[in-house]
Amino acid sequence: MATMVPAVIPEAPEADQMVFNLLRDDPATDGWVIIHGVKSPFSDRGQQEIDFLALVPDAAILCVEVKRGGFEVKQGQWYALRTSEPVDQPGRQTEKAMFGLDDQLRDRFSNWSAGAELPMDCVILFTDTTWPPHLRPLDHPTVGLPDLELRSQQSLGERLAEIAQETLAYFPDGVRLDSQTIKDIQDYLLAERRDSC
Repeated sequence: MATMVPAVIPEAPEADQMVFNLLRDDPATDGWVIIHGVKSPFSDRGQQEIDFLALVPDAAILCVEVKRGGFEVKQGQWYALRTSEPVDQPGRQTEKAMFGLDDQLRDRFSNWSAGAELPMDCVILFTDTTWPPHLRPLDHPTVGLPDLELRSQQSLGERLAEIAQETLAYFPDGVRLDSQTIKDIQDYLLAERRDSC
C-alpha cells in the first residue's frame, strides 16, 4: 500500500478523491509515497499546485495532473465537451510547477552531484476521456482512466509504474530514488507545507 500524504483528503474535488482512492488501494503502488496538493513556485504566478506527486522507488517522480470531464482536440485547440468552449492545453501548469519543484529540490539537496538530473515527468490523467492507443495528444504521458479498463487491462498504479520506468530510462545518470532520498524529499515537502500554513 502507498503512503498517502495526507492520509485523507475530504475537502478535495471529487475527481482527486477518486484518484486518491485508486492509488491508495492499488497493490502496484506498494512502497510509493504519494503527496496530494504539492505547492511549487514558478516565476510568473507565484505558486502552482501539483495534484499528486508520486515518489516511485528506484524509478522516478511523477507530477500528476487530474483532469475531469471530456475533452477533444481540433486543429491543436483543446475544447471542453460539456461547454464546447476552448480551454488551455492540459499539462502546462503542471509542467511549470514541475520545473519549479525541480529547482527547489536542487537548491535544498546540494549533496546531489552537480551533473545528476532528477528523474521527473508530468502525467496528465483524464478521468472521463479516452484516447485511441496510437494518439498522444500532449508532450507528456497521458492516461485516460477508461482506457485502462477498456483496452489495456491495467490498474492506474501499474500504468504509472510503467511511466516511471520509462522516465527513468531518460535519466540513466540521474539522482537515484532510494528509500533515503524519498524520505528526505517527503520530509522536506512536509516541512514546507507546515511552514506555508
